Amino acid sequence: NNCDSDSQTVISEQADLAVRKTTYSSPPPPGGQVQYTIYYQNKGATAATGVIVSDTFPEGTFVASAGGSPVISGRVVSWSLGTVNYSAYEYSLGLTLGVGEQVTAGTVLTNLVQVSTASAEYTTTNNAYTHVFTVAQPTRDLEVSKAILWPGYSVPGRVITYQVSVYNKGNYTATNVVLTDTLPADTSFVTSTYPAGWSVTWAGRIVTFTRQALAATGWSAQNIYLGLRIAPTATVDATLYN
Repeated sequence: NNCDSDSQTVISEQADLAVRKTTYSSPPPPGGQVQYTIYYQNKGATAATGVIVSDTFPEGTFVASAGGSPVISGRVVSWSLGTVNYSAYEYSLGLTLGVGEQVTAGTVLTNLVQVSTASAEYTTTNNAYTHVFTVAQPTRDLEVSKAILWPGYSVPGRVITYQVSVYNKGNYTATNVVLTDTLPADTSFVTSTYPAGWSVTWAGRIVTFTRQALAATGWSAQNIYLGLRIAPTATVDATLYN
C-alpha cells in the first residue's frame, strides 16, 4: 500500500457533445401523451458553437408542448442553443408528445434526438439517442372512496358532511360516468358541492352524480362533498351505513 496510481485519457482540445432522453411516463394509449426530458452536455475541452438539438418524432404523434423556444418543421422540433461550454453537468429540455387517436394500440414508435455543432468534435458517437415505446391498450379503472369530513360524530337533527373521492386510474378517458350514493335510513339529502363537469339529481334516498367524461386522474381525485341531515327522530346509538 505504499504506492497508488490513477489514469486519465488524453483527448484532443475539441468539443464533445452528448445527448440522451428519458421519460417517466407510462406508455400512452391512442390519444394520450408521453413526457420526455432531453439531456445534453459538452464533455469536451473547448466550447461548442452553433449547437442545435433536434428531435424527430414518429408518424402519428405531434408536439403537445415543448420547453425553451423551439422551431417545429414537419416532424422535427429543433432548439438553437448557441454556444455550449464544457460542463460536468447536463442541461435539460422538456418535450411532450401527443399520440393521435388514429394510432393503433401495440404500434411501436421510435423517437430520435440528435445534437450537432459547428465546432470540431472529439467524437460524434454520442450525438444521437433513440427512444422506443409501444402504444398501450386503452384502459379505464374507476375507483371511489368515502369518508366523513365533518363532524366526527352524528347527532339527531344535525348535518354530517361526507367526502366522496372519484378516480380514473386507467390511462384513458371514461365516458358517461355515473356515481350513485344510497343514503341510510333516517337521513335526507341537504346539499352537495362538486367539481365543474359533474351534475347531481336525487330521488328519495338515492343521490346520483353524472359526468360526460372523466380523464385519467392517476392518484389525483375528483372530490365531491355530500351533506346529509340526520332525522330528529333517529335512534340514538343506531349505526348508519352509507
